[in-house]
Amino acid sequence: IKHSLEFEFRVKSGELRDGYLSTELIELSKEKVLLSIIQDITERKKAEQDLQIMSIALSNINQAVFLIDLDEGFKYVNESACKSLGYTKTELLKLRLSDIDPGFKIESKYENLKLIKENKQSIFETTHQRKNGETFPVVISSTYFNYEGEEYVLSFAEDITEKKQAETALKINQFYLNNALEIAHLGYWEYNISTDLFTLNDQFYK
Repeated sequence: IKHSLEFEFRVKSGELRDGYLSTELIELSKEKVLLSIIQDITERKKAEQDLQIMSIALSNINQAVFLIDLDEGFKYVNESACKSLGYTKTELLKLRLSDIDPGFKIESKYENLKLIKENKQSIFETTHQRKNGETFPVVISSTYFNYEGEEYVLSFAEDITEKKQAETALKINQFYLNNALEIAHLGYWEYNISTDLFTLNDQFYK
């Protein structure tokens, strides 16, 4: 018969610690004796609490969060990640990085990992694919870390669809403006306060 319980105990210094007691009735030299083992689990309990706090914090942010192992498997995803991709958490945790990133290339895996490990952090743009096949641009911020001998990459993904659309609209407007100015033979100039430089279009010199 085995029994176990967690308890608190105070050491000589007065510090309160967490303990784990396990007992088992065993037979030793034809006699039944009670084997008791006491472990100090203070650090383990603190690590568990820290992980729980971090999990709650990551679950409540608007950015998609992915914890990825070196086999491109998802070890953790938050609700924002599930929402952005259209998967349930159970479904997403069964997938790999290549399932949501159509541009992911296995041959560049080690090069990218080496880059992240050397710099501890990497920021880049890529494309994510939803469950329904739709794709959208994202900017990824990845951080490498080692936990108890296992290597992981923690990635934050921000949907930049609106930003890309705004950039495209700005380029189109600039194109039409330049054409209109050229047709009307009008010159224009821009002044950049931070660089103290003027930008002039070609018509300005005609």
